[in-house]
Parts: sequence; structure tokens; C-alpha cells
Amino acid sequence: LQKFENGMKAVVQYPLHHLAISNSNLGKTGVRILAEELTKTKTLQILSLVHVIYYKENVEPLFEGLKKNTSLKELYLGGGHFDDYFSETPFLGEYLGQNPPIHSLHLLDLKYGENAIFPQILEELKKNSNLKMLDISQRVDIYWRNLAK
Repeated sequence: LQKFENGMKAVVQYPLHHLAISNSNLGKTGVRILAEELTKTKTLQILSLVHVIYYKENVEPLFEGLKKNTSLKELYLGGGHFDDYFSETPFLGEYLGQNPPIHSLHLLDLKYGENAIFPQILEELKKNSNLKMLDISQRVDIYWRNLAK
């Protein structure tokens, strides 16, 4: 566990412009470290958390870190069980309603059913004046092709 924590800290403390953590299980420790570092970084502009295994207890710390971040301009979320955990919590909507500095938000593979997160997000986006692009693609493969360019 100590090696994982040290490795994760090294990755997020490096003055990165773009951090993509995809197809992984960060667990409680990884999310805690990422959230802490998001409050400190001044260089990170693009964060991609696509097909990351989320747990209900990880959602709040992640968004607390995002709320305190001032450098992020582009955020990718989705895939996996994203809807399952985020639709049960208000954190994404609250974050977007607080007018964060992000200009581009990519919410990939959202569900549009009765308990979907999307209506909550749209309501909060009415308060957001910074967001210039909202991507609600249903296909994550489009994301991977764009990321590879």
C-alpha cells in the first residue's frame, strides 16, 4: 500500500498538463490522494477518469478536490458504473453549479433512464457561465480515438 501511495503521489505531483487515469480501480487511497493533489496543482488542465471503478464513498472526496482546483479546463468522466454512483449523490451537479473553471465537460456513456444523472446536471448547468462545450457521447470509443490524436 505504501508503494502505491508513493507512486500515486509522484504521478499527481509531477507538473502535468493532462492526466488520464482510465480502466482502473483507484480505490479509497487512490481517490484520496488524487483529491488532495487536485487542491494543490496549478498546472493540470485536463483530467480524464473514464472507466474508473468508483465507489460511493469515493465520490465526495473526488468532488471536494475538484471544487478546490483552479487550473482544470477540461474534465472527462464516465463509463463503467459512473451513473450508478453519481446519480445517487448530488456532488457532480453541485460542482457544476458552483461555476468551476472548466470550459469543456465530457460525460461519456450516461444513462438516460428514470434515475439518470443527466437531468440533475442540466439543472445545475444553468448556473454555469464558464462551460463552453458539453459532450454527452454514448460511445467511449469516440473518446479513445480523440485522445489518440
